[in-house]
Amino acid sequence: MRTFVSLALLASASVSAVCLWRMSADQPLAAVQSQAAPPAVVADASVVQQAYVEWKTAFESGARQISIGLTQPASHLRRRSGPYGTATYDLDQRSLVIELQQAQGEYDAWLVANIDGPGRSYLPERGDECRWLGRIHAQEACSQLALALDGAQWNDMTLDTLVLTRVGVRPEEETFLLGQPNVFERLYGAEMAAARTDGATTLGSGLPLAFIAPQIALGSFDPAGQLQSLVDHGEKLFFLGTFGGNGRTCGTCHPAENNFTIDRDFIATLPASDPLFLAEFDPNLDSNQNGGLMFEQPDLMRYFGLILENLDGFDDLQNRFVMRAVSHTFAQKAQLRRPVVGQAPPKQRLGWSGDGSPGVGTLREFAVGAVTQHFPKTLNRTPGVDFVLPNSSELDALEAFQLALGRQSDVELSNSADPNFIAFEDIDAENGKQSFQGLRCTTCHHNAGANSFFTTDFTGVQVGDPLNFTLANGNFDTGVEAFLINNPDGTGLPRPVDGGFGTEPTGMAPPGGLPIPGPLGEFGDNTFSSLSVVEFADTVPGFHNHITAHAPLDPDPVLAAVLFYRTGEFANSSGGLFEPTPLSMSGQDAQDTARFLRAINAVQNGRNARRFLQRALTLATTNFAVFEPVIMRGVGLADFEVEDAIGVLSGFGFSPDPEPNFLNARAMIVVAQDPLNSFATRTTAIKKAIIYLNKAEDDLLQ
Repeated sequence: MRTFVSLALLASASVSAVCLWRMSADQPLAAVQSQAAPPAVVADASVVQQAYVEWKTAFESGARQISIGLTQPASHLRRRSGPYGTATYDLDQRSLVIELQQAQGEYDAWLVANIDGPGRSYLPERGDECRWLGRIHAQEACSQLALALDGAQWNDMTLDTLVLTRVGVRPEEETFLLGQPNVFERLYGAEMAAARTDGATTLGSGLPLAFIAPQIALGSFDPAGQLQSLVDHGEKLFFLGTFGGNGRTCGTCHPAENNFTIDRDFIATLPASDPLFLAEFDPNLDSNQNGGLMFEQPDLMRYFGLILENLDGFDDLQNRFVMRAVSHTFAQKAQLRRPVVGQAPPKQRLGWSGDGSPGVGTLREFAVGAVTQHFPKTLNRTPGVDFVLPNSSELDALEAFQLALGRQSDVELSNSADPNFIAFEDIDAENGKQSFQGLRCTTCHHNAGANSFFTTDFTGVQVGDPLNFTLANGNFDTGVEAFLINNPDGTGLPRPVDGGFGTEPTGMAPPGGLPIPGPLGEFGDNTFSSLSVVEFADTVPGFHNHITAHAPLDPDPVLAAVLFYRTGEFANSSGGLFEPTPLSMSGQDAQDTARFLRAINAVQNGRNARRFLQRALTLATTNFAVFEPVIMRGVGLADFEVEDAIGVLSGFGFSPDPEPNFLNARAMIVVAQDPLNSFATRTTAIKKAIIYLNKAEDDLLQ
């Protein structure tokens, strides 16, 4: 069994750091806020820089328009339908158009420049600079306010936050709708502002708005340096940021040492005082002491690694909740895109049902929902009392950090001419890859990722016209929740039916039966988002409800998940019927597919480990003494990845066997971790570990 440890980051001569990446409940963020963020080692800022360059190139190739969703700021507390809008800023026309839907009355529009500081949030507060834009007269149909922002009075203003209020009310008093640009749009604005300040004549010189939070200085601007700073800060916030709450951090449920997820084995290693177990000892959060209000269900957490989520609102804490596994945060960039048509909003796909983020549903807003859901001191969930919502710069940093985790793109399983093409040396694993494709698994998991092909738009399409298809992360009903109903977990603990995407109550037909006339208590359309399966084999048990943990279809948890697709629940689900030919999987197909999932996971383990070691090596060759704590964290994370690779492969007889090279890599990691060895010896050991990982990948791939 893996031994889990808290990795120390000790203060050094030129790097301020903190002692624990996994915080205790009595270690508030205030204790570390004044310390500089150590260099990121978990996340790779260079990949975010490349993504920004790609985004910028695409943005400048067309109409340079920034579209910002506007939603009710209380949507982080309760999901509800109601007024919403869009603000579109055209950089070339220097115009701002605000559109409202499902709203009536008169509203004032404002630009707000958030001021960061202790206890402050991204919401408008006293001290923020607010500038009135105009008034919009809203009807039930779409209403519009168009503004020209080409006067000198706008040159010093930024598009940090756009706010709508009731007439005569200032933003800090009460906000009706609110929206912010994302981190790439804000970085682009900083570049434009710097170009204008430096007297440049290209790339938006003289633009009226800067699109950037005011804490980023104008003048000469380095996007790569800014992104590195954001990722460094985001990594610190992710693992240390309690946001004035109950002591939990993002890393409480997404520890880097356990693939950014938790499971029964990991939970069993934690001390009883860990913030994960607050519902067992905090009277405000323990349902046995607070009148039955649910914050967590400790037994389901310990038995199956399930976390309580109020995705359908906080209106009924005793009865309306779902129990879900913790999805890892690897490869976020590769699975955020939602289909152009259908099931929108949200703007991006997040979580098990694709709607896991509040507001307009973006990665930026995900932190707002996480703090509200998991960090409160009491279940009143009052911002400023039970927690402090992130401020604008913290949202920037957390967004950049999460974009920097794991894979940035999917592998290629079919096209051998593609540079990302992979084929396996092990014959059965390669057969499993073919089975994975032939059995329609790629319909929902194209190239083993999270995306499927969708038509971009049906508007104006005539019979015989070619259809345009694009990859996006879609939702499907695969009968997973029906399987749980037919195979209960045996605990008898409250576990309401999880309706997946959306908040509307719906009925669900049992396998082979007629539709139930009334709801089973679930809210949603019973569909769930496809997640990547590249990282699946070492993050089992699978599915949003961990069904294969309590109703195993095979002792091998990877094979058990594959075998689910031979059940009647899947066969009778809409996902199992959406193609004319039903899924037909032989026992050998299932065995080979599970072997393929193990092989592709091991390849990714090796690549993750190599990335951690490369980052550690860069810091080691820069100044080992100064960066030693951070270097050792990276080396330690690489060791966990190598251990995972060995774990998913060992005992299955892969040929050629990559295990010896993985074991040699671990041996070199042990040398690198030994403080009694010289810095030169430890640096050389890191280099050798990378070489062995390259050899292990050669053993796995053709």
